[in-house]
Amino acid sequence: MVRYFKYGMALLRGIVFSLLALFVPSISGGKSIVIYKGADIRARNLGKIQLGKSVKIGSESCISALNGGHISIGDNVYIGSKCNLISHESIIIGNDTILAQNIFIYDHDHKYDAENGVKKREFKTAPIVIGKNCWIGANTMILRGTEIGDNCVIGAGCILKGKYPKGSLIIQPRETVVRPIENLNGE
Repeated sequence: MVRYFKYGMALLRGIVFSLLALFVPSISGGKSIVIYKGADIRARNLGKIQLGKSVKIGSESCISALNGGHISIGDNVYIGSKCNLISHESIIIGNDTILAQNIFIYDHDHKYDAENGVKKREFKTAPIVIGKNCWIGANTMILRGTEIGDNCVIGAGCILKGKYPKGSLIIQPRETVVRPIENLNGE
C-alpha cells in the first residue's frame, strides 16, 4: 500500500511538472513523467530542459540548465537517485538509457586560470552526448566534451572524458593491494 502511495505521489509530481512546463517555456516534457521525492529540476538564465516521454527521475536528483545551457533527455530514460546533471552548454541523453544512482554529468569545468581564480564563476564548456540504450553504472562521473555511442555499458565508478564508440563496455579496473603492516604496535 505504501509503495503504491509513493509511486502515486511521484506520478503526481510528474503531472504537476508537465502542467508547469506549459507555462514555463524553458522546461518541457512528454507524457508519463515520474519525478520522485526531493528531485530538483531547474532552468535559469536562458537554460532549457526537454524531457521525453516516460522519463523517471530518482529521488534527490538535480537536473539544472544554467546560463544558456541545454539538457535534452530522450524517451524511456531512467535517472537513478542522487544524480546530478548540470549544464552550461549541452547535455543530450538518448532514448532508453539508464543511469544508476549517484551519477554526475557536468558539461563544464571552472576556469581556474581566470584573473580572480574560480571566484569569477567563469567556465570552460563542451557538449556531452550519451547515446541510446546505454547503461551507466553507479558513482560514475562524465566530464565536458564526452561522447558515448549507442548501446554502451559503463562500469561503476568510472570517470569519463573523451569519445567512446558504440557497443563498448567501458570499465576502469582498480587494483586492490593488501600488505601486512610492519612494526605494528612496536613489534
